[in-house]
Amino acid sequence: METGIRNLRLATGTQVPCLVHGEADAPPLLLLHPWGESHRRFDRLVPRVPGFRVYAPDLRGQGNADKPLDGYSLKGQAGDAAAILDALEVSRAFVLGSSSGGYDGQQLAADHPGHVAA
Repeated sequence: METGIRNLRLATGTQVPCLVHGEADAPPLLLLHPWGESHRRFDRLVPRVPGFRVYAPDLRGQGNADKPLDGYSLKGQAGDAAAILDALEVSRAFVLGSSSGGYDGQQLAADHPGHVAA
């Protein structure tokens, strides 16, 4: 089982750290934290979801992610989420968003439905 942080350079130009936890062949689960937090929001959850390969990034402007000056729109956050999956070579993932991270997940599903399994 792998657990560690990967630093991802996204096609959107943003660099974000992403916690990766679980077996490589397990179904992927993307966790999206609320505004003003980081992947650490899920520290207690991650070990409690066996059977998934968990990906928990710091989203643009938060945690240790880049803090670009060009804005933080919902569409931009969803674009970053899709780019995170692309950078991880994950074509489709289950998505769980906490609080405002849920809005990011909904926008991801609307803009990039092929990336979202549920």
